[in-house]
Amino acid sequence: EGQVTDLTMTVPIDSFEPYRAELGQIARKLGVSRFRTLDEPVAAALGYGLDLSEQKHILVVDFGGGTLDLALVRTHPFSATGRSAQGAARRATLIAGRGITYGGETIDSWITDFGCERLRAHQNVLRPKLAEQAEAIKKDLSNKASIADSSFFLLQGGRIEITRPEFLELLEQRGLYKTLETITEAILDDCRHEVNETELDAVLLVGGSTLLPGVRDLFERIFGSQRVHYWEPFEAVAKGAAIF
Repeated sequence: EGQVTDLTMTVPIDSFEPYRAELGQIARKLGVSRFRTLDEPVAAALGYGLDLSEQKHILVVDFGGGTLDLALVRTHPFSATGRSAQGAARRATLIAGRGITYGGETIDSWITDFGCERLRAHQNVLRPKLAEQAEAIKKDLSNKASIADSSFFLLQGGRIEITRPEFLELLEQRGLYKTLETITEAILDDCRHEVNETELDAVLLVGGSTLLPGVRDLFERIFGSQRVHYWEPFEAVAKGAAIF
């Protein structure tokens, strides 16, 4: 059983030094001789293969199970050895950040509502059973592309169908895309005096909810497909820490 002696942990860019120091103390108690922290946006950038030997302006969209967090950061040039002119821990500066409690669990509740509306009776009793299946239905319909595709709630004695068009209409009606547009416009407005939208080098999509239909399309429409990196929403941050 090998002892971990070299550990890099990713941390939110707005985390305070005492938090980072406490992580270091815990690591040392566990026998880690070399411990470093890495800002999550920087880790995501490395994971997506960005060259950070020069200063970059990056918008990271972290859309997970419970939260939607956007961070616009300026990275500081550092070499492959990890040395940065700004110090060992801080390899990026947060220019603007926005976050709301809104994520995959929100979508799951919408799908559950849809199923309940199709029930003629016993909605309150059966809601927990529908809620248990909502996440799987969301993933199933997100992975399907044909308008003929469907997914189902399975109940004793029957099932409730939700088609892909109904799923897309649900996302639209409940305001998913409007919410994403609004928070993106807000963060761009927050930093308009410091960074112009045209100066953004990359937009990084991380978190499982970025796989929802239309999410990538929305950001590609706003920023152009060349700047949007989307293909490793789960792995980018961890891979970036490993690369670092």
